Amino acid sequence: MKKEKRPKKKTQKEDEFWYESEWTCGLIIMRFVGYGLTALFIIIGIEFIYNGELVGLIPLFSSLGICMTYIKSDIQIIREKKRRMELRRQSWRR
Repeated sequence: MKKEKRPKKKTQKEDEFWYESEWTCGLIIMRFVGYGLTALFIIIGIEFIYNGELVGLIPLFSSLGICMTYIKSDIQIIREKKRRMELRRQSWRR
């Protein structure tokens, strides 16, 4: 069975990503912008529907799909980072 070889630099960058804080100033600003745009697109779609334009369903559903995917993946990354940090802390205590 062959062992997959990953470049050392890629593994190092991946480790840095998983163990860096998700709550730095830059990432918080990115979340405000991302979540703000998410809310804006959803409101625009709802406004179209409220005004009786069925054409508003297309941007509403497409923006809902994109926005929910963004939010879901962001939450999954935060939870996975938290889990990895807990595992790391437990291994330090031993």
